[in-house]
Amino acid sequence: MMFEWITTIGVLVTVVGFGCWLFIYSFKLAVDPEDAYRIDPIPKENEEWHQ
Repeated sequence: MMFEWITTIGVLVTVVGFGCWLFIYSFKLAVDPEDAYRIDPIPKENEEWHQ
């Protein structure tokens, strides 16, 4: 019973955290596109590698 609660709370925290990050990133991108790149998880120098 305890394992299910820990798993549920962990998933909830992960989903809420990702939602908050996505909201902040999209808000910063709308306000100032250059500023949003500072919190981008993929650095600029690695973009060629991911494409």
